[in-house]
Amino acid sequence: DNPEARRYFREAIELEPRFARAYAGLAMTYALHALYGHGPGVLQSLDDAEMVARQGLAIDENLPQLRYTLGLVEMYRGNLAAAIAEVSRAIELRPSYADGYGLLAWILHFAGRPHDGLDAIRQAVALNPRVPALYLTVEAALHYQLENLDEALRLREASVEVNPNQLLSRLFLSAVYAATGVMDAARWDVVE
Repeated sequence: DNPEARRYFREAIELEPRFARAYAGLAMTYALHALYGHGPGVLQSLDDAEMVARQGLAIDENLPQLRYTLGLVEMYRGNLAAAIAEVSRAIELRPSYADGYGLLAWILHFAGRPHDGLDAIRQAVALNPRVPALYLTVEAALHYQLENLDEALRLREASVEVNPNQLLSRLFLSAVYAATGVMDAARWDVVE
């Protein structure tokens, strides 16, 4: 549904060119295209996400969703310090922004700071008690990084239960199964 969402956000911008939230939504469709790698043009999608987010910031520099999207873009590009700065700004703008803490945890995982990442994901869960599969996936990745394999496995399985179609959860679950020597289950999840 990402292309359809993109079309609707463009229509919203045509109707109201100064509606910064529509820019945030449109930018996120490009970032999601990069995340899920829908065909060629992933690098272009990152550029488009950044361009649209910056257009939105020209309208409202205090919209946390725009900072969140820029943080996601910088994370995909491997600019982790810039990603942390953008997401930290989003959280500063809206301290109750659960997804901001969730993304911060993910970035901290890649930055090799799993203890800080666990603090961030716990804050995300505290703010959003309807825990999305991605939060569980990120928390599991942090535990995996700390070699807490039993907890990583429990969280990965919970993530797949919440959303069996989330590719990242399946891939990471396979990795945990492989690390714990449960190769049949690892292979099965790769096939799934």
